[in-house]
Amino acid sequence: MIHFPVPPFPTYITGGEGVFHPGMKHFRRTFSVYDLIYVTCGTLYMTEDNKEYEVREGEYILLTPGWEHYGHRECQEKTEILWLHFHAETAPAVHPDAEVDWSTIFRRDSTYTEAPQFILSFPIKGKVKNREVITSGLDRLFTLNEIPSPENKLRQQLQFSDVLISLQKEVFSIPTAAEQVTQSIIDYVHQHYNEHFSMKNLSQKLLFHQDYLTRCMQQTMGITPLQYLNQYRMNMAKNLISSTTLRMSDIAGKCGMEDAAYFSKLFKKLEGISPRDYRRMSNLF
Repeated sequence: MIHFPVPPFPTYITGGEGVFHPGMKHFRRTFSVYDLIYVTCGTLYMTEDNKEYEVREGEYILLTPGWEHYGHRECQEKTEILWLHFHAETAPAVHPDAEVDWSTIFRRDSTYTEAPQFILSFPIKGKVKNREVITSGLDRLFTLNEIPSPENKLRQQLQFSDVLISLQKEVFSIPTAAEQVTQSIIDYVHQHYNEHFSMKNLSQKLLFHQDYLTRCMQQTMGITPLQYLNQYRMNMAKNLISSTTLRMSDIAGKCGMEDAAYFSKLFKKLEGISPRDYRRMSNLF
């Protein structure tokens, strides 16, 4: 278990996506910063400090600065990863794995002149239970790279802090009731995003009051079910815009939105660019 005293929070440096095809393996190197690798598909075989790790789909490995790491075995299948590098101002402590909850993380309350103190604790290799929460958080982090303005660079640090907090909650041994309800909402959205959606239908399907569903998702992800639906629809739309020649009205319909004008307005609001400009930008790469 690696422990980070905060504040200050670790600082995000850079990140992105990577693919290892069968027969490939991670190269050998020693970094001066932390390297977090989250496997979204396949299996990655890594060695650090002479210890071998088999990082499967839905798992991550946190590689420590100054320790050599490398792939000790070739990938047997196509393996996709999300990776990020970050720096910690204060030296972390490495201890054997132990049970972690909010009582072990919160160390000291604030005073009039001093900030509260926490200790974030992560295993060297961890398993993600609420995968959509982590994946969407990393996607939002990396999306801010598309328009590298000073404002977005600052927002990346805030989003990275949110990702760390989400990963910290993953370390807790038992998911809360709110997290379980949130996962049910996510599953429903993924299955029905291309249909007419209403909180009433969601409530009837999951057998919980609409207000309770909204409260659970806000507690777990900081957004409402409708906000998550809109984000997911826009992610699906981006895939269609960049990979097909469909008209925007057709793409809107495939994403469950009959009003093409509203679709374009919402897309620009969430993505900072119009659907047509996004298609032109995608064609440049």
